[in-house]
Amino acid sequence: MTPIRGKILGVDYGAAKVGLAISSEDAGFVFGRGVVRRESDDKLVEHLKALCLQENIISVVVGFPLNAKGEKGDAAKKVEALAEKLRDHLKLPVILEDERMSTGLAKILQREAGKKRMPDDEESARIILQSYLDRIHHRQPL
Repeated sequence: MTPIRGKILGVDYGAAKVGLAISSEDAGFVFGRGVVRRESDDKLVEHLKALCLQENIISVVVGFPLNAKGEKGDAAKKVEALAEKLRDHLKLPVILEDERMSTGLAKILQREAGKKRMPDDEESARIILQSYLDRIHHRQPL
């Protein structure tokens, strides 16, 4: 397998807030990159475009909110529309990664740590990106 060379942006897309995470150049580590308020998708895309240029991002992984049965609902359709906008504006690969467990896992990790390490949305973005990296490194199917 070819090693990853470049930073990847992880996105946890929500109706009001969007969590962000970025990998290291070799994809060995994932760091929370904050939370942005979502005023509109157009403003979000512009913010992410600036961040991708600033950080030399090579691809974007967006959490894909399938329901418990693995089916698409309204939230998943909104994420698909955002992913298309990102592809059009960023000219980068945009990957949808199953996020069904990310928010719950983020809350469990924070509770076990005994304190808030980072906002749930940021932690969820980190988990989504780490999940993607683990899957591609170990060639796990979706």
